[in-house]
Amino acid sequence: MRYPTLPDADVPRLPTWLAALADTLDGLPADNFDVVCHSLGGLLWLHHVRPAEDLGRPGSRSCSPPSPRTSVPELAPFLPAPLDVDLVRHASDGTVLVGADNDPYCPEGAAAAYGRPLKMPTTVIAGGGHLNLAAGYGPWPAMLDWCGRDNLAFIA
Repeated sequence: MRYPTLPDADVPRLPTWLAALADTLDGLPADNFDVVCHSLGGLLWLHHVRPAEDLGRPGSRSCSPPSPRTSVPELAPFLPAPLDVDLVRHASDGTVLVGADNDPYCPEGAAAAYGRPLKMPTTVIAGGGHLNLAAGYGPWPAMLDWCGRDNLAFIA
């Protein structure tokens, strides 16, 4: 499992985060890994995806991405995130979106903000908040089972 250290987490910069993500993915088997993204990591993944021949075809799971209409100034460099249905479909071997019905960072809901525009399946967790430690979530072994691969990259 790989957990990239994203530089300047309190003041995220898209170019440096993209470089950290590329370093994290370097050397993973092209067709045998999953990427699990949380929050801003999901938007980072949308900026990173390229045609399948460049990236391999990882599976990806994106949890609790922030609203594309957020007013948080630190997130401005990540917005708008590219919402290219074909590119996302072809860059990964199945992307699944997970969000809560009461995420304070995505009040319209992940399905409305990203699931429908990207035509991807969305699992909605009732009362889950931002699906993070503050919302009462810790280790998520079911996510590991859901991925089903030994090679994982967690982007949060």
